[in-house]
Amino acid sequence: MSHSAKPKTFSRATLAKESGLHPRHITRLAQAGVIPGTKSLSRSHYSRAFPLPDSPDLRQWLEDEKSKKRRARPKINRSGVPIDHGKDNVVPHVGRIEALIRGMERDGTLANADVGQIYMLHRSLLPVVAIHAKLVRRLAGTANEKTFARLMADMETLKGKAG
Repeated sequence: MSHSAKPKTFSRATLAKESGLHPRHITRLAQAGVIPGTKSLSRSHYSRAFPLPDSPDLRQWLEDEKSKKRRARPKINRSGVPIDHGKDNVVPHVGRIEALIRGMERDGTLANADVGQIYMLHRSLLPVVAIHAKLVRRLAGTANEKTFARLMADMETLKGKAG
């Protein structure tokens, strides 16, 4: 009795991991028939595309996607911060802190807080301030004049907001 080896297949998750693309993007590419071994499918039938059988065309497509990902420059948001959807970044976290403080200002919580509450808020934000201070020291020591000028302009803006 011979057992034949099961042919290798690629799940959506495996294709995403090996190509560096998001699983939803893999689904859209499969629906459009872009990935070798798929044909254009309606939204309700995309799950029929997976798993895909291994093929030289599919392996070449994966290699091409990996090399595109390596060559791709990071997207930059309006504040000049690289957007990397695969890794965590500080932008959403800072946004939540800002939204919380603005909400406290808007509803009067901050204005009505006693000295102890304001001090506790200050203490809660100290780790962020310490990280910012490290970044400022590092940028201040740079030989890049343009970056240093931008840092100084940011610090002046910060002074105006704190006043």
